[in-house]
Amino acid sequence: GLVGAGVLILLFAVLLWRALRDLDPRAAAEVRIGAGDQPGRHRDRVVVGPQPCTGFSMPDYKKVPQLEVRQALAFAYPYEDAWAAGGEIPGVTLANGIEDPKLGFGILPPGMAGRIAYNPEIDGETIQFDPEHAKKLLAKAGFKPGEFEASWVYDASTPEGKAAMEQVKKGYEQSGFKATPYPYSAGSLYDVWTDPNNAIHKKINILGTAWCQDWPSGATFIPPLLETKGAYNTGGFSEKAVDDKISEIKNMPIEDQAVAWGELDKMIMDDYFPVINSSAPLIRSLISLSRRSRFIPILSFRRS
Repeated sequence: GLVGAGVLILLFAVLLWRALRDLDPRAAAEVRIGAGDQPGRHRDRVVVGPQPCTGFSMPDYKKVPQLEVRQALAFAYPYEDAWAAGGEIPGVTLANGIEDPKLGFGILPPGMAGRIAYNPEIDGETIQFDPEHAKKLLAKAGFKPGEFEASWVYDASTPEGKAAMEQVKKGYEQSGFKATPYPYSAGSLYDVWTDPNNAIHKKINILGTAWCQDWPSGATFIPPLLETKGAYNTGGFSEKAVDDKISEIKNMPIEDQAVAWGELDKMIMDDYFPVINSSAPLIRSLISLSRRSRFIPILSFRRS
């Protein structure tokens, strides 16, 4: 009952306190430094446990109709700098294909059955912060540097939100976009993203969402995000071919759906690129870093 649950919580708190007490802070710092592609002698002691969630930037599909511009935004986003400025630890609490190709840049979250890690080459380059390649894609779409405006809303209620915005603004400007951020501190960014009548919503052309699966099926991810009139399709993406495929998959035998959702994920990204996978929150664990070989979980449950 409640007493038993209380005892278990107390026991866990004591064990966690003892583990943290014995943790060598120098070792922990080295893990943070070496968790991504940079060297760190404790990197082999970090175990990754991705959460079934993904964060996205979602260009307004009507305001950003050019495929190459949407792709350019993926090369203009300063992933690790924005994460760090926002208080995250790149490769430890947030990551994507920048940190680990197995995470990729697709729609479906890590660990979902049927998922294909999406790491495309776009005009010869894999996705990363690459301002020069972003400029080439903009030029391919017919835009000179500074001609296409990227506008978005950011969380102005915290120093971290403002700092992350500055990094994103800098990245967009370096990549040939005119960057226009709009501050919002009256509530959740979803207040803006999901309300077409909102004054800021009317001004911006990059929206977003962070989504977690209700159960491990693409049916809980792709339809709400990318089906026409999906509840969290904040970018207004709408393609009949995708809607038809979603309906088809929903009517398949359940054992065939996982692979079909994974294939649809790849098709949507290849043909339309309606979202930029800006992060996947992680659960990482430090193994044997303390003097007593504790197992210490580092958790991140914030949606980006």
